Amino acid sequence: FLLPALKARPGLFQPFREEIVQEHRDIAGLFLRLRGATPSDPVVRPHLLTLRVLLETHFAKEEDALFPLAEKI
Repeated sequence: FLLPALKARPGLFQPFREEIVQEHRDIAGLFLRLRGATPSDPVVRPHLLTLRVLLETHFAKEEDALFPLAEKI
């Protein structure tokens, strides 16, 4: 719900929006790769570690930059 609202202010948000949207795609892709995998599958651990790091940094960006920007608008 934040992305469409902020899209109306492209000068402030456009570069950051592209980064956030790409991260959403990356997160979705990792979930798709993990879907149906078993815990013993050798790709599970590396994908989970990548997902963890991506989610942690993504959430930090949203909290530190996206939410304050949305509050200004």
